[in-house]
Formats: sequence, C-alpha cells, structure tokens
Amino acid sequence: MNIFYSEVDKNLQTELRARGESFRKRDTDSLNYMLTKIANVEITAYETTSSKSLRVATLGGNTVRTGRFMPTGPDGYLMSGKKYQQSELDFNETTGKVDLITKEKEDRSTRIGPFITAVDVSIGDHSMGLLNKASFNATIPNPDRDLDTFEEAWMRPGRYARIEIVHPSTAIASGAATNGLLTKLVIPNREKLKNLYPDWDILELEQEIREMRRFVFEGLITAFDFSYTKDGMVEVNINLTGTSNVYTNLSMYINPADPESTNATATAATVPATSSKEFYGRLYDRFESLIGQFKKADPAASRLTKFLIPYTDPTFAKSVTTSVYATDQFILKGEQFPALTNIKLSNSGTSIIKTPGASSTNDTRYVTLGALIQHINNYVLSKLSGAQIICTDVECFSVYYRLMVSSNPNEILFLPKNLNIEGSTSLLLTNPQDHNVYGNLIYYQDVLKQLTDNAVNTRVLKQKGQWKEWLGVYEKGPDDTGKLYPSRIFINLETIEAIVNNLSQKNSTAFSVNTFIDALCSKISDASGNAINLTLVTYPYDTSKLYLTDSKFVRTPADTSKVIAFSVPMFANHPHGTIVEDFQFSAKLPDSVKNLSYVLNSNADVSEEDIAPYLNFMYNGKNVDAVNRILAQYNTQHVQAVKELRDAKSKFGRSPDVPTIQAELNRALKKYIQYPTDDIKNTNLLTAPIFPFTVDFTIGGINGFRYGDVLTFDGLPRKYRVNTVFSVISINHTVSNQGEWKTKITCIQRPSIE
Repeated sequence: MNIFYSEVDKNLQTELRARGESFRKRDTDSLNYMLTKIANVEITAYETTSSKSLRVATLGGNTVRTGRFMPTGPDGYLMSGKKYQQSELDFNETTGKVDLITKEKEDRSTRIGPFITAVDVSIGDHSMGLLNKASFNATIPNPDRDLDTFEEAWMRPGRYARIEIVHPSTAIASGAATNGLLTKLVIPNREKLKNLYPDWDILELEQEIREMRRFVFEGLITAFDFSYTKDGMVEVNINLTGTSNVYTNLSMYINPADPESTNATATAATVPATSSKEFYGRLYDRFESLIGQFKKADPAASRLTKFLIPYTDPTFAKSVTTSVYATDQFILKGEQFPALTNIKLSNSGTSIIKTPGASSTNDTRYVTLGALIQHINNYVLSKLSGAQIICTDVECFSVYYRLMVSSNPNEILFLPKNLNIEGSTSLLLTNPQDHNVYGNLIYYQDVLKQLTDNAVNTRVLKQKGQWKEWLGVYEKGPDDTGKLYPSRIFINLETIEAIVNNLSQKNSTAFSVNTFIDALCSKISDASGNAINLTLVTYPYDTSKLYLTDSKFVRTPADTSKVIAFSVPMFANHPHGTIVEDFQFSAKLPDSVKNLSYVLNSNADVSEEDIAPYLNFMYNGKNVDAVNRILAQYNTQHVQAVKELRDAKSKFGRSPDVPTIQAELNRALKKYIQYPTDDIKNTNLLTAPIFPFTVDFTIGGINGFRYGDVLTFDGLPRKYRVNTVFSVISINHTVSNQGEWKTKITCIQRPSIE
C-alpha cells in the first residue's frame, strides 16, 4: 500500500462531480443536496479508549431534539416547576466519613441544556509534521444546574471522546450512483493482516468509514478552558488529540516488579536490573531463550555458532498467531565474517597474502525491525487498549537501489535472501554486488550458505513446525527493479541498548515510544544514505493505530498500476462545474532553490532534490538547450557516484573498523542515492520529491479524502499542471453553529509518476 501517492476514491470522484453539476441539473438529488445539507454533530465521552465501554456523557446528536431542548413537555425549558437531581459530597459528623448524597433542586431558569457551537477537526500527514487534532466549543446556558456535571464529564485530560459529524442521507448529490458510500476499501492482503492482528476487526472498520456523509474522529481530551459571559452563561473550549498521536508518548519503562521482566539470562554487566533497562532486558532474554530452545531441539543444532531463526513470543496470545504468518520477524546471531585476509593489488591482478587478520565479534546479535516493533506492541503499547504499531512486510516498503549497502553494517544490516554474487564463483576475482557485500567482504555469508544447503537450521525448525523461510531484505525482478522491506532490516542489539541508555539517562519523559522509534529510524536513515525515511503516521483506515512507513516510497518502477490524479471541479468552465468555495495557491522557495541557477552553472554538487523543481520549470519553459545541459550533467554525476560507491565499499571491506573509512562510505552512499539511475526522470519516479508549492481549497463537508490522494487543478497555469500533481497532506473539517460543514484540503506539489 502506498499512502503518500494514492488515487481519490472512485465513488468520491463521482459524488464531487455530481455536486459540481448540481447547480445545472436541478433534479431531485441535486435539489436535495443544495437544500438539506445541514450537519449535526454528536460528541460522546467514554470511560476508556474502547468505544464499547461505559458511556459517560453525550453532547449534540439526538439529545438536542428532546427534553430540555424543547419548549414544552415534562422538562421543556419554558415549563415552570422543573425538578432535577444533583449529587454532592457531605461530611457525616456522626461517622466521621464523607458520603455522596443526592438532593432534588428546582430549575427556575428558562434555559436549555449544554449545546455544541463549533467543531474543528484536522487530519494530517505526520511525515510532514501534521497531527490529528480536534476541538469543539460548547455553551452552558445554565451553569448552576449543568457546570458541575459538564466538568466531571468533559474537563478531564485523558478522557476518551468520539466526534461524529453527519449530514442527512439526502445530502448526497450522486444518489443511487454511489448510495452515499465510498468504494469497498481495497486493503492489501486483508486476510494476512487479519492473521497478523486477530483482534483487529477490519470488516467492521471498513463499513464504518465508507459513508461519505459521515465523518468520525476519536481521540483523548488534552486541554480545556472556560469563561463566563455577560449574560451568565459559560463558554467552553475542549481540545483533543488523535488516539494514535497520544499513545506514542507512552513511557518505555516497564514495571521491574513484573515477574516477566527478570533478566535471568543477560548478565548484570550487560543489562543492569533497573526499570530503564526492562524493555531491553526482556528483548535480550527472549533472544537468548530462542537460541537456547533451538539448541535443545536437536543435537546437531547445539554445535552451531550462527543462527538465523524466527522470533516468537508465546507470552502473548496474538504473538503465537503472528509467529505463524510473519515473514519479517527473525533474529540473527554469530560471527559477522571470518578472519580478514590481507589483500594486495598488483599490476597483474589480485594477489592474496594469507596473513592472520582481525575477525569480527563472535557473538553479535541482531533482530529485525518487524520483530522489534512486535516486542514494543507486546510489552509497551499493551498498557493502552487498542494501541498498536503496524510495521510488516505486507504493506510497508522502501525503494530498492541495486548498489545500496548499509554504511554501518555493525549497527544496521541489510541481509539478502541468498548469496547473489555477480560473475565468477571465485569471490576475489569478481566484483560482487549485493546489500551485504563490501568488495571481498560478505556479512554472514556462512549463514546464507547454511540456508541454501538446507542445513540444521532449516531441518530442526521444520520438524518443530516453526520454520519460516528468510525471504531477504528485498525482492527484485529480472529488470533489476524491486522493493526493499524495512521490517526485514536487522538492528544490532547493542545499538538498541545504546539508544535505551541515552534516552533513559536524560529523563523519564524522554524515554517514550516516539523518541525511541525516532532515534532508531534516524540510525536506519543514516545507514541507508538517507534512502529510507521511516516515520510514524496514523493508519489511513484506522485512526487508533500507527503505521511505521517510509515517506520516500512512492512506487517501484515495476509497478504497472496507474494512479490518475483527480481534476477538482473548479471555475465555471470546468466540465463538471465547480465545488470549490475558496482557493489559495502559494509558493515558499527556499534559498537553495532561489540560487539554483548559479549553482547549476558551477562545479558544485547538486542534489536530486534541488534539480527536480528547477528541471520541471525548464521543461515547461521549453528551454531545450538548458534541459539537455542539465540532463548531461546529471548523467555525469551518476557515473561518478557509482564509481565512488564501488571504491568506498571495497575500501570498507578491507578495513571495516576504521571510522574515517566508514564515514567515506557513508558520503559515497548518500551521493549515489542522489543519482541512482542514469536518467533523472527515472530518479524522480523513485522518490517524487516535494516542491515548495501549496494549494488550499474549501468545499462542502464530505468524508473520503485521505492524505496522499493526488489532485490537479485546471484553474492553475499550465506549468503547474504538466508533469506535476498536488498531493493531499491535510484535511480539515469544521462545523459552525448553523450546521454548515466545510472541508478544507491542503496539498503540496510533487512530480507526477505516470
């Protein structure tokens, strides 16, 4: 699934076009749409984050159509002699205790109950620094009767609440063409996701979010304020933060009194028995336990020194299910590579001087990112009901670069499926290229050979029914295109421990899920030459879950599916009329782009991010000579970047422990990622860089837009429509006290990949 470059739902397109044409047609559906689109809002507070739990209070919805909101009737606001019950604390002098007593009071006012006056909800792309937030304003006309009760229910930071905005069913202009529903959501690999997350009711979720006339936001109350007005009423403002944005602030500390957190296997020197180390301690213990169980399973296994086996955790019921279906949860242990052999290059070719060399650590331990995230879900996010981070190879992908390696394989390792050595079988006489190959040095070559030879690792696990094939960090086709799976990236346990130590030494608030994952993803980004930028975003189909995904992944070249940008109906000359009520277009050019014309004419290195916007303008400016000059310069940079990377990898392979050589490899890798192909257009298709141009437009309220949806606007000049699209990064819903529901969409420009 690609959430950063997606097509607007087909039924939503139909509805938007029908709305634009409604002013021309004047048929029944069109008239109903124009005359009946008055929204109602219902906000419900609950005891916990589960929507099935006890309801605390409700504002709006059907409550404003009965009881105190009616002029007459038993509790009508114009009726005299109204009675109501009010509870309060009372000190009992006889018992010396406090009791809760209920008193009957008379309501002498002619004022209605609390009601909502405005709602504002924002859904944003977290990779752009935008969060899911909401706020609503309410008025309490009779504070004497209602303020205490309102305060108990709503002025409670951490209270779970659900906001539901609803139009009447007649406010759908497309009528029977869509039945007011989005198309049935095509969640990739639904069945496998259901197996991985058995508690996740995907079908119920799909049905709930398909209605275009209904929008739902769930979050926790984070702030509030209120003030009295001149006429004795109280105005209240309540702020909420989306559920998934809140639980990343959960502390990574684990209760050391928990019997499961004993660090029995890890030594005290490696894992101090403190609460700040319980997360890492459990991971270490689980790692060693798996190795121990594996050795006991077969006498031959006990003699092994290198292991690549699945990660499982039977402590949690859903983990047992996960271990059967997950293909990205593995652990790796053993010597990284055998003792180095000094290599000397001569004019006649490669000669070998067989002298003893330094070997790598014999006890290096790695865990895949997918297994680590599962460990976080089990031991940390389980504190909060429903909280979960999704990071699997089912739908989390990165761009595949043929020559990419990790610039710091001791911390972050890219392990392929098998030994993919180009050319001769004699390693020292070839130029091997793979994600774990550095000249003549190959990380965990013996482990991959064991798997290929169907050694004891495979046999024992097959006998125990636990075998899962290691599929490699990437998959590629015959045309050398493919995709990389971030959840299959291996992370050294010592790197995880170092992050834990650093964060826990600062303060307790710094050691949170969000800061830990940020630090981890920063390591992965740097080791990949900034090719991978993992970030936590709210899962588009379920706002209670987070999705760890690569914001730089748009689509692989081998992907033949088409994503057609939706032309937003705007201005009178559009074939489908207009739906746009307000439109703004702005550009904020950074200095690097303002001065680009000078840079391109110098000998300085120019990144792909700098060239792309400038090249786009030149295409539309029809300056053929300048375009050809840029293309030639880019190709030269590509050839140079490839050579520098090959040289840096070979040099690193001879001296992998020298910091300066590692830094040289890192620089060469970053340059290669800027120029990965010999055609700048193909490079743009890999990453679709963002341009500094934004569009904001407002339409009538509707549900169905997702951040990442791509749009075009015929009202803009041609140079902003050719070869580029506008990608949605934020959706804002507002409802006024007159029931006017408006949806504001914010977009940013990027190249079209079609």
